Amino acid sequence: MTQQVEYSVRPAAPHEWRHCLSFIPEVLTSSNLPEVFFIAEKSSTNNIIGVACIVPHLRDVEFPGFPCFIRVLNEYCRLGIGRALVKEIAKHVSEWDVPYVLSWQSYPILSQQHYFLSKAGFEPYLSLYSFEVDRASAHILLRLLDKYLSRKNDNTQYTLVAVKPTAMSEEVKLYSQHFLVSYDESYRKLEAMLKAEKTSQLSASIYLADRCLGFIVGILDQDGIPKVDFWVTQKNIVHTPVALILLSYFVKNAYDMGYLHARFECNDKARSTLNVAKRLNARTILHSQSFALPTL
Repeated sequence: MTQQVEYSVRPAAPHEWRHCLSFIPEVLTSSNLPEVFFIAEKSSTNNIIGVACIVPHLRDVEFPGFPCFIRVLNEYCRLGIGRALVKEIAKHVSEWDVPYVLSWQSYPILSQQHYFLSKAGFEPYLSLYSFEVDRASAHILLRLLDKYLSRKNDNTQYTLVAVKPTAMSEEVKLYSQHFLVSYDESYRKLEAMLKAEKTSQLSASIYLADRCLGFIVGILDQDGIPKVDFWVTQKNIVHTPVALILLSYFVKNAYDMGYLHARFECNDKARSTLNVAKRLNARTILHSQSFALPTL
């Protein structure tokens, strides 16, 4: 028999914020901090059993909305507490005239989080695929690149350079525009990442004359395997080999460093990258989705 728990949902008082952050420490990595936390409080003990928050920062263009995070203690899951917190979050966001609440991150298909968001009224809006390729992929990528350039008669003189904190003003501007954060914050983030030797070796920028067309940053993931952390290109760079050149550099460099595998991600809107993954016989290691909840 399902247990019944009496609880109430309310905004957290300032002195309760530290407790809220212990529930969802991930928000500390955000470029903006929440302006309010909502808590689910058990009536009989006044203990906090669930926390939710939104970060007032528009994160998506097609689905403009505030990212949210919700966590309920395991022993109180599946009692409607999460949905009650979602309702408060949606109400709060609608007061900002923001049309969507966005899931904080993407979640694997069939995961508990995926199930909860679906039941709470969220709709999938972006699928994310994580791919793994082997050593043979470096040679295939180079052949694909050569074939592309010859077919397009592209004799453009692209230049690949290392991303260095002492000379990365163009990369910082591009990062700032793409992720909607300040120049100074963008610089600090890139500088911190590039301090890791492997990250510095796996990262590169592509230039045409003095213009930075894009750059790629590679890291070692939790399994110690090289992974593209992110890649950014100029918005008007379409029908060019820029992304393919950057990916080719990353994969080849990973294998030159002695790694047997490399990983990269793309969403379902990146049709060209999905096609490249197919041509490489890349193994899909994770399929996840992010969600949007209409509020207006």
